[in-house]
Amino acid sequence: MNVVAKLAVFGVGLVAVLGLGVAVGAAFGPTPSTKSGPASMAMVHTMVDGYDVELAREAGPDGRVDLSVTVRLDGASVTDLSDSSSGGSASADSVASAGRLVAVRVADLAYVPVHPLGVVDGASHFEATLAPTGTYRLFFDFARDGVVRTAEFTLDAGVAHDSSGMSH
Repeated sequence: MNVVAKLAVFGVGLVAVLGLGVAVGAAFGPTPSTKSGPASMAMVHTMVDGYDVELAREAGPDGRVDLSVTVRLDGASVTDLSDSSSGGSASADSVASAGRLVAVRVADLAYVPVHPLGVVDGASHFEATLAPTGTYRLFFDFARDGVVRTAEFTLDAGVAHDSSGMSH
């Protein structure tokens, strides 16, 4: 099992990611996703406490992937979200984002850096570099009215799944 910590020094712009392998006394492993649906779909939804959270992606060159996350409540885009890690203030890692997106590669539980690009039309935009094959777990943390919520997604090479394992 891997433990990952991401540390930022505010005002300096220094960000460090530390990882440590930890022995566990029992068998464990990732829960496999149900793999169905066309590989060309680039959008997936999941529900969190009544919020509809949509993850959309667009593949770029050299494994670069542009990701956008939109949160809706009762069909309307929610625009008063804050970054869950900073209590609503900008941090070195989440400037101009309305949440935090974390990616982990399932095969070896490696942390994958995800960089915020800003908010456009109510959607938080991020960029990551992913291997052309493999499965990734993505976790989008967002805060509203002082409550932090987490939306979970699974991305396979070309197929997106919500937290229930259903492909879209």
